[in-house]
Amino acid sequence: MTRVLRVSDGKIFSSPRGVALAVGKPIARDVYFCCKRYIPEVDGETYEWVYDDSEDRGRKDFAESYWERRGKWVIRTYVLEWRAKFIQAWLDRIDDPHRWRRSAELAAEVCDAAKQLDETYKWEPNATSISKHLHAYEKFYAEAFGMQEKYITVPNYRGKIYKFVPKKAIVDFAKILHNLGENKNYGAGKPIIRLNDNAWFRSMTQAEELTQVPYYQLFHCCEGDIDYCEVPLTGEKMEFRYATEIDNK
Repeated sequence: MTRVLRVSDGKIFSSPRGVALAVGKPIARDVYFCCKRYIPEVDGETYEWVYDDSEDRGRKDFAESYWERRGKWVIRTYVLEWRAKFIQAWLDRIDDPHRWRRSAELAAEVCDAAKQLDETYKWEPNATSISKHLHAYEKFYAEAFGMQEKYITVPNYRGKIYKFVPKKAIVDFAKILHNLGENKNYGAGKPIIRLNDNAWFRSMTQAEELTQVPYYQLFHCCEGDIDYCEVPLTGEKMEFRYATEIDNK
C-alpha cells in the first residue's frame, strides 16, 4: 500500500489527503505533485512516497465475510429452529443426555423422537447427515443445548461423538441465532471504536450512519492522520481507532 512520508520528521500519512487534513490546509494536490517530483516542496516541507507491504490495518482475519456469517445464522433461522425442535423433543425423552453418543445412535434416537411429534414434515437424519449438520452449526447447538463434540479413533469406531448439557430454562432459539448473526467478532470488515465512550461499530459505514461523522474523517482518524473527527452540525469532537488495534494493546 502506498503512503506518504514527511521527510522532516518521518511521519507517515495514509495519503496526500491525510496530510492536508493533518495540517489543516488544502494542499493534497501539491503533496501529490511533490511525491511525484513535479515540485520540490510544499510550504517548506518535502514529501515522498513510501510503500507499506504489511497487511491491511484494522481488518480481522476471517474466511467468511460478515454477510456470509449473517446469512448462515439469520437466513437459515427457520430451518435451524425447526430442527432444534426435534433435538429438544429427543432431550425431553431421555435421562442420560450427558452420555457420549456416536452419530448413528444419535440419529436413530432423534428419528424415533420425531415420530412422536405432530409435524407434517419430519427430520430423519442418518449418521452422516446429522454429523455434518451438528458440526456446521456447532455454535448454535452448543448455546442452545450445551452440545459438545469430539472426534475419536478406537479399534471399532472412528468418527465424531456427541453429548449434551441442556439448560433448564426455556431456550429462545431466535434470540440465539440473532446474536450469532450480529456477533461483532464475525466478519471481514473493519470494526472501529469511539474512544470517547468505547462505543463499538461494526464498520465505518455504520459509524457514519449513527454519528453523522463523514466517512473520510473516520478513515483518516483511524489511520492516524488526524487526532479526532468533528460532527458537522454540532462540532462535537470524537476520536476513533480500529477495534483490532485497541484490542491488541
